[in-house]
Amino acid sequence: MHRAAPDPQAVSRAIDALTRTDRGRLLSALIARLKNFQLAEDALQDALASAVVHWGRTGLPASPQGWLLKVALRKATVAQGRPRRPQDRRDRAAVAGRSGRRRHRRHSG
Repeated sequence: MHRAAPDPQAVSRAIDALTRTDRGRLLSALIARLKNFQLAEDALQDALASAVVHWGRTGLPASPQGWLLKVALRKATVAQGRPRRPQDRRDRAAVAGRSGRRRHRRHSG
């Protein structure tokens, strides 16, 4: 059984309503997490643009706000060029720490 394609106008209305009612909360959550207003604002705009395309094909997700936050955080991560997972950050920090210690030993000996 095929699912009917979502109505593009209904998706557009839902995104407009979501933007009007939840944009401030979404932006605040992103700013708190990213510590960068411009990055948070850009990421939210990119996530909204992705929502238009994705939701136009698949329909609204169960939690549109959660979907937007998740996508915005991923887009911000890509924009910053940093690892997505905390373990990746720890690994990178450990490598940087070891290379820094080697340099220090070489110069002090």
